[in-house]
Amino acid sequence: MNMDEKEFLMNWIVRYVKNKDLILKKIVDVTLDSGGVSVKNKSGQISRYVVLLSLASLESVVSSQPKDCELCVITINSKDNMNFLVKKWDFAVSNSFLTVIFVNPFSDLDEKWVVKPSIHARICEKKNLARSFSSISETVNLIDDINFKDKVMNYTPHVKSS
Repeated sequence: MNMDEKEFLMNWIVRYVKNKDLILKKIVDVTLDSGGVSVKNKSGQISRYVVLLSLASLESVVSSQPKDCELCVITINSKDNMNFLVKKWDFAVSNSFLTVIFVNPFSDLDEKWVVKPSIHARICEKKNLARSFSSISETVNLIDDINFKDKVMNYTPHVKSS
């Protein structure tokens, strides 16, 4: 069974949040829907994870989310997405609840790098943003949408033998 890129990344998100919670065990519910993944913790806080293969619709997605929950946008680790975030940096910074996770699950190195624009803006000057992203992302192989789609279409999950 082949899955599309969005479904692939939504499954990746579920594994990511569950693995992140292995020690603290704060998650009480993980819900998948057509728009993304909602994660509720013991204190009742909800974090929303949304897949955007391209960040071109970032503004409309962020604007449509409730402001009382953390929003994590998951996107592929491409030059286009990094350049788009640099271009829309002021918008991203103005949304303190926003985190962007750049991923490449097929990377030979790390699979992801994370930026929280409202925090990153405090430590990096806007004029150095592209260079900063380049440095942070060095541990995750770049991938474009065509290669990502191809890798997802040809993906075979690892099955543990007993």
